[in-house]
Parts: sequence; structure tokens; C-alpha cells
Amino acid sequence: MSLISILHSLMGTLVVCSGGTALLSHKGSSLHRLSGLVFIVSMLMMGLIVAAGARLESGSISSLGIHANENHAPQGNVPPREAYFVFAALALIAMILDINQRPQDPVASQTKRTS
Repeated sequence: MSLISILHSLMGTLVVCSGGTALLSHKGSSLHRLSGLVFIVSMLMMGLIVAAGARLESGSISSLGIHANENHAPQGNVPPREAYFVFAALALIAMILDINQRPQDPVASQTKRTS
């Protein structure tokens, strides 16, 4: 097992644990904010590790590594290229819908109006 694979596994574990903690803690609490920050940073680090693995390892099984080294990959282990575009499109749609749910004026949305 290479160093890239070990780092990828550790970051994946950290992502799952911090994401679960952020989901289960009360929104706005210090635990929620801290675990959300750890989740974001570990996701970014995992992306960098995957990109480094695709560049450095010739037999990489990451999504980037399969396309970078398609000639060296075993024939049965290569997913169709369209699958990556479908999942990327779903992630983009989810991000756009999430941005649309943000309040326009966060300060006004936190105060209760009595009229």
C-alpha cells in the first residue's frame, strides 16, 4: 500500500467522521462549526491527495488516475466516462439549489418580527 493510498484512506475517514459530527450536532453550536471546518479542510486535502495520486502513481484507481492512465488500467475496472459527468452535474445542481436557499439578509432573518 502506497503513501498516497494511506493518506487518502485517512482523509476519507476524517471526512466521514467530521461530516457525521456536523450533521448530528446542533446547528450553530461550536461543535457544529468546528466539525464543519474540519470537514471542509479535509475534503480539500483529499482532493489534493487524489490529484497527486493520479499524477504520481501509474496504477492509481482514483477517478483522475483512471483517466490519466487508461492504457495501463485493467479492462474490467474502468467505469464509463459518462458516470463522472452525471455525478458532477448532480453535485453542481445541489450546490446551486443550496445557494438559492440562503437568506438574502442573514441579520434580518435571525431577528423575530412582531407585527
